[in-house]
Amino acid sequence: MPEKVEDNSWKNSSLRRRNSDPVCYVTTDEDADVGFMKLYEDTLQDLLQKVRKEDKTTNDLQGFLNHQQNYVDKLLKEIKHLKEEKQKMSFELFAAKMEVEILKKQQLCIYEPGYITGLVQELQKASSERADILSSYCDKVQSLAYQKSQPFVPYNNQTSASNETEVHMVEKYIESFATGSLDAHKDGSRFWIKNKGPIIETYVGFIETYRDPSGVRGEFEGFVAVVNKPMSAKFSVLVEKAETLLKLLPWDQVLEKDTFLRPDFTSLDVVSFAGSGIPAGINIPNYDEIRQNEGFKNVSLGNVIPASYKDAKMPFVSSEDKALMDKYRVESFEVQVGLHELLGHGSGKLLRREKGELNFDEAAVKNILQAGEELKYYEEGDIYDSVFTTIGSAYEECRAECVGLYLSLDKDVLRIFGHEGDEAEDVIYTNWLSMVFAGVAKALEMYAPATNAWLQAHSQARYAILQVMLEADGLLRIEERTGEDGNPDLLIKLERSKIPTEGKRVIGDFLRKLQVFKATANVKGAKALFDKYTEVKEPWSKWRDIVLARRTPRKLFVQANTEISGEDIILRNYEASPSGLIKSWTDRFAGKEASLYKALTDIYNKDKDQFKF
Repeated sequence: MPEKVEDNSWKNSSLRRRNSDPVCYVTTDEDADVGFMKLYEDTLQDLLQKVRKEDKTTNDLQGFLNHQQNYVDKLLKEIKHLKEEKQKMSFELFAAKMEVEILKKQQLCIYEPGYITGLVQELQKASSERADILSSYCDKVQSLAYQKSQPFVPYNNQTSASNETEVHMVEKYIESFATGSLDAHKDGSRFWIKNKGPIIETYVGFIETYRDPSGVRGEFEGFVAVVNKPMSAKFSVLVEKAETLLKLLPWDQVLEKDTFLRPDFTSLDVVSFAGSGIPAGINIPNYDEIRQNEGFKNVSLGNVIPASYKDAKMPFVSSEDKALMDKYRVESFEVQVGLHELLGHGSGKLLRREKGELNFDEAAVKNILQAGEELKYYEEGDIYDSVFTTIGSAYEECRAECVGLYLSLDKDVLRIFGHEGDEAEDVIYTNWLSMVFAGVAKALEMYAPATNAWLQAHSQARYAILQVMLEADGLLRIEERTGEDGNPDLLIKLERSKIPTEGKRVIGDFLRKLQVFKATANVKGAKALFDKYTEVKEPWSKWRDIVLARRTPRKLFVQANTEISGEDIILRNYEASPSGLIKSWTDRFAGKEASLYKALTDIYNKDKDQFKF
């Protein structure tokens, strides 16, 4: 294993093992990568010396090593280029990228899979200490050899795609998943945002980084949904008024995008969603360079909202507030999701250097900074996630939630969604109360006191907003009491009359700070602010026990299946129960049990060493 090799160029670097693959490393140190490549190059030459014989094996091994030397040379050039660009990439991603380029551009001969296996055995005989470094790489070569033997057929199925844009979109997705190319997925996403107003919407890829401790690696998800036309019409009006509404946000115009790229904003009813959880709304793609300069799509998953709130129990609220929540919770959340996705994630400029030029007025930005505060911005090659890393997801969700709260006070916004007069006031109150409820009743479930860590981005964001509201004069109180069951309980008291005054003031001030720090790449200031409001101290550490004692079971979503019968599509729904959930899955994979079991077993065997307790 690499750890046994005496080579100071990588031993003291920031390399870290990932999974059981000896060449799968994650590093933020380009010099360490170069050092490891030098070790890799030396290993190749060392192996060649140890197994040099005057026979076919020698010649074939020489050919293999020459091919690897060519690979290493190209890889070192790529590392140098990336270092100059100040980008960071793992060794594994380098290998995948360079092999793809070799296969696509030079069409080099790759040995047959069976021969590669024999070659690995020869390498292992030659050097039991170092051959394992090459073994995993040869597995990748073997896989590539097989892929090369399978001709790539462009996706051109007009029965599954309604237009040429969708054909190109899916082609790029296929290329991305077949080769590991991130650029191909970005191109597929570009086609996706150009595909305006489809009746059937779909997106797939490694999208959200919420569950990655470092906030960088995306988790796989994909969905298929159909458009809810009445609600989409309301969102279209919201898009039309977006430029006007953006001016209401509490930050200076220099921190707003030069041009608002009007997205396709639709309400969708989910047919199928694959992932660890189903969100109520999505703003994608998550590539900042595309969102900032080319556009994005906002998606509200309309049938997720009522399903989430069906038969919901609500501790910690009075009977009067519960009645309002039962009546207006879905309507208020539709408003919040629309504002959160369109004007939350869709707002705000990242101040950066682009092609040697600043994309902002330096003097104007300095005027809005605190006295003595240093002007910061994103350098070329920086993106939001690479700068804000571990706090990035929760911080951005907090900013978007605050935008939703702040703009939900605007009567024109509520009128778009059909709410006026007393009903509009009830929707506002319910929206703010729902945010407080989420901060009290749900957020603390996602906090781990043993490690002082938050386990979910939205929960951390909502807890921060709760703490900000508690600083307002007379807006919010949380009282400890004894419940009807005789056990400790809490009661939320939100003063309705203070929401448009004190509530708006504290959320506006907080939101402005969030945007200034994000826009100026000031992660130090952002972290200090966010840590202040997400620290769980007394009485909340004690109240967390009350929250856990009264928590309700997590929702399980029962998803429908579709069947083709002649020229008709049949939507098969299931009972909202554990048996209905199981039935939906068994029906989905009927006739495919063996392949499903093998796939699950392979995943288990691959990852089991990472989940030992």
